[in-house]
Amino acid sequence: MPDAARVFDTLRAWHQLSEGELSAKFNTQAAAVVRDAASLLSKRDVGPVSKSTFAALVRQMNELITSGSRALGEAVADSGELADSGKIEEARAVLRAFLATCTSPFYERIATSRLEKLNEADD
Repeated sequence: MPDAARVFDTLRAWHQLSEGELSAKFNTQAAAVVRDAASLLSKRDVGPVSKSTFAALVRQMNELITSGSRALGEAVADSGELADSGKIEEARAVLRAFLATCTSPFYERIATSRLEKLNEADD
């Protein structure tokens, strides 16, 4: 799996650029960053990354970072509060509900790890 911190930091920096500045960043390495982001954030292939698709894909990947992070954060916080209150099954249900709609392998892996820790609480 690609280095998520490096990929996400790069995408966030690029997202701040104007369309012209962003377009000027396109090269094979930039295309690889977008493909790495897609492998972390989406279960579908984004197809070829070209100069004409690059800026839109950068913007799309940034939206997936934002929405996925927000949804995961809410699920983890809600689940944690429930677990702290002794409502372990409800805490698990929150994470399962997140996983049922999650389209990101990266965020899915984090939620699955949290769920496994809750499952270990019964052992």
